[in-house]
Amino acid sequence: MLIQCQAAVKRCQFYVLTTPGRLFYFFEKGIVDILKILTLTHKQGEPMNGPIFIAGIAAAFCTLGHFTVGRKQYLLPMLAATFDDVAKKVNQCVFHYVSVFLVLSAAALLAIGSGAALPAGTAGLARFIALNYALFAVVQIIIAATSGIQGAIFKMFQWTIFMFIAVFAWIG
Repeated sequence: MLIQCQAAVKRCQFYVLTTPGRLFYFFEKGIVDILKILTLTHKQGEPMNGPIFIAGIAAAFCTLGHFTVGRKQYLLPMLAATFDDVAKKVNQCVFHYVSVFLVLSAAALLAIGSGAALPAGTAGLARFIALNYALFAVVQIIIAATSGIQGAIFKMFQWTIFMFIAVFAWIG
């Protein structure tokens, strides 16, 4: 099934390929207008899952922050720093691995939360995403607490967003 949408700035294509029990999302170019896709794929009468939808909205904002603030305050300064070029490129890859996870998990949570027509197993997928975000929070708290940076737990605040997403995705 191919769904085309008009994103706010760019035209994009969103592919949904299904195999038994699995759902794969691929997007060709631009940023997918997730809400437009949900309106195209939503079955009337399907119940909405409020907590998971709230987690999806928070995950979408987290993703937006990653691409804007994260790029400006982390990725670009790291790439401009003076250290081994291979290590820089590995860190750039890691930034974009996280980008892929954030986009896909936000899209999945929004789709599940909206009651979109999806294959079976979405509750397990939501719990898997919740555990990922919870562990992101735990790792960041541990690193902040052991960093020696004054007030690191507040300066490295992303754990609060991660935990918010994890809790709402889990209780949904």
